[in-house]
Amino acid sequence: MRRSLLMLALMAVGVPAVTSPAAAAPDPNSVYVGSIIYGGSGCPQGTAGPTISDDGHHFSVTFDRLVARTGPGVPLTENRRFCQIGVNLHVPRGLLAALTVDLVIPGHVSLPAGTTASVRSTAYASGQAVQVSDAMSFSGPVASDFRLVHTVRILDLSVPGPCAILLVNFNTEARITGPSSSSAQLTVDSIDGTVAGSSILALPC
Repeated sequence: MRRSLLMLALMAVGVPAVTSPAAAAPDPNSVYVGSIIYGGSGCPQGTAGPTISDDGHHFSVTFDRLVARTGPGVPLTENRRFCQIGVNLHVPRGLLAALTVDLVIPGHVSLPAGTTASVRSTAYASGQAVQVSDAMSFSGPVASDFRLVHTVRILDLSVPGPCAILLVNFNTEARITGPSSSSAQLTVDSIDGTVAGSSILALPC
């Protein structure tokens, strides 16, 4: 009774009632991200932050240690760092006619003259021999931000059973080539992805 009177009083003075919209849930008839795993020299466990949107169509992994570098006192092995991300996709029953993942990989590169660097993204679906890669290269002297945009398309995947989990792997590599005495660095900040897929005879799990 008191709650009803309070709501009427708020409406009388022109204060709109506020309701909390329900969070979007993944559509069981669509392809969506179920979970994310990761590992590698540039992303030891506990150093990366994976997140998935409420509808499962977007994911992001932020990095603390995906940094390739050279310089005085820097171990030679640090000129290359990589992170392998496994994205578990929920796929409805049927033939997955097309799967598209749009990736954006931002970062920063700082190189002196005589030094080069690259950032590469490679993707492949578990059980598939075909790999899809894209890369950016840099030559010193340079100091700037970058954005590697990588679109991954995987076609004609048969999905057995009432539903399936498809593992798609994304490998991001940062590499520097040049004298070990030159101080150089390439940092990858995150990998941000958007997933879209179409399935024939799609049925929920």
